[in-house]
Amino acid sequence: MKNFVKLSLICLLLGMAACAPTKIWTSDPLVQSAENPHYNAKFEPMKNGNNYFNSFRLVFTNKSDKDLTIDWNKTRYLYNNKAYGRFVFAGVDEKNVNNLPPDTVPSGGSLTKIVSPLKMIAWKPLQARHVDTPGFSRGPIPEGQSGILLVVSWNSQEIRERITLNIEIKKEK
Repeated sequence: MKNFVKLSLICLLLGMAACAPTKIWTSDPLVQSAENPHYNAKFEPMKNGNNYFNSFRLVFTNKSDKDLTIDWNKTRYLYNNKAYGRFVFAGVDEKNVNNLPPDTVPSGGSLTKIVSPLKMIAWKPLQARHVDTPGFSRGPIPEGQSGILLVVSWNSQEIRERITLNIEIKKEK
């Protein structure tokens, strides 16, 4: 009798889990772009093998005749149109998270970088880290407006560009 009750309970729980709606992360637009006389930037949410967005791909192309530098210490993740912390990327760990290295993109060059909002990551234990992977796990990007306040140095001037898109979580049976 006890085994029958346990088996019935397990079947009931499995049945309930199978009926649970699937959450699907979508983005509108799928890729957002910004362009000015100095550069072109594309910002795209990424799932990285998950069913949810957990990072962004930034593709930055220098159209100017001078080097451009992305200042990651001033660049911010935007959530619902407000600054919501910095980004992290491969090569960043807890020791240098407050002093991120800049990226210099030469004239005519481009840079592609996968970035994650700092407030949505979990640091991996030292023994779980590998040289070719980031030292953190990416968490889901929340529903709402997400974006980047990109800060770029050009000819001793600072250029600030807001690039945003809307993340939606839809339930599907």
